[in-house]
Amino acid sequence: MEEAATAEVLARAEASPDDYVLKPQREGGGNNLYGAQIMQRLQQRTGLAAYILMQRIRPPINRRASEESNYF
Repeated sequence: MEEAATAEVLARAEASPDDYVLKPQREGGGNNLYGAQIMQRLQQRTGLAAYILMQRIRPPINRRASEESNYF
């Protein structure tokens, strides 16, 4: 079951890499992989246990703050 679920998630990431971020499991920030970088890393298929694949959070754009810039 776990292998099938993992394969399904990897297939979704390969189909839409811009919707995901691949983060290394280590201290400190940075070194995250996005888009084409995810594709390159996933194609290697080895050492993936050192990463966490997460769906990207895309907050809505708040246009109101720029429209009322004279308010502040």
